Amino acid sequence: MTEHTASQSFDTSADHSENFDRVSDGWRQTWRTSSKSARDIGSSWFQSAGNRLRGRSRNAADLSMQFTRTRGLPWLDKQLRFLKEHARPSVWLRDYRQMLLTIHSKLLDRNLENLMFVRSDASVALSRLKIRHLSRLSGRDYKPTPRLVFQWAIDSLPEALDRFTFVDFGAGRGRVLLLASQKKFEKIVGVEFAEELHSDCEMNISQYPRSLMKCRDVECVLDDAANFKIPDDQAVFYFFYPFDKKIMGDVLSRVAESYDRNPRRLYLICVDLPNSKLVEEWGIFRPVTMRGLNGLKLTLLSPYDVTIFRTVA
Repeated sequence: MTEHTASQSFDTSADHSENFDRVSDGWRQTWRTSSKSARDIGSSWFQSAGNRLRGRSRNAADLSMQFTRTRGLPWLDKQLRFLKEHARPSVWLRDYRQMLLTIHSKLLDRNLENLMFVRSDASVALSRLKIRHLSRLSGRDYKPTPRLVFQWAIDSLPEALDRFTFVDFGAGRGRVLLLASQKKFEKIVGVEFAEELHSDCEMNISQYPRSLMKCRDVECVLDDAANFKIPDDQAVFYFFYPFDKKIMGDVLSRVAESYDRNPRRLYLICVDLPNSKLVEEWGIFRPVTMRGLNGLKLTLLSPYDVTIFRTVA
């Protein structure tokens, strides 16, 4: 009985061991199958993600190339052309002078404009004005002279002004005439051929504070500059390049004739003159070298070129 029981117990243990081995083999097979499936799934996911990433990269590259062709290169080319253009000295000088003009107009001339009955700080196109003279086609649009530019130019004259008549060709609304009235000129005359500007000029002269005027003999005549009678005494002629070369030549011709009849000291202050040969070719004028602080200011701080001439007498 004892032997039978021991034999039965041994057979049972062997069966359990065999079952355990089968279960273990099943689990290992299941694990290998699951691991293989996981690896296959992971490999498939990574391959799919890689394909999507490569596809997006290709799309991004295509979009980048398309942007470069349609927008990038034109934009870059535009910036390069802008830098190239503004690196030229002539363009730099133009931009610098435009900045100076804005500073003069908006800041430095403000107090002067407060004294004007009719504002004189804005440019006016001749096409908007009533002009009866034939020289209308030869005129240029009205532009005001900055206050400090005029002052620096007048202060550059090398002698006293109390025996000189001041004449402004193209007087506009009278700004220069009233600035000249603050100097000790003997007489001040403006010439204007636009009726509206002449009317505004007379109004500004009549309303300007007399306490600021060192010369109160100020007038503006409505006439063509080519018809204006040149005064016989010493004079300072002011030109903010108001007309073209032909009319400028006609006026200088009358000045030269007056000088030939009566040689005397005459000054020409020319603002924004395109070519000094327009004056020098007459043979009676020579440029005045502007030295000192006023000359430096006109060179560095004026939005316009200023040239001064005087007769050889």
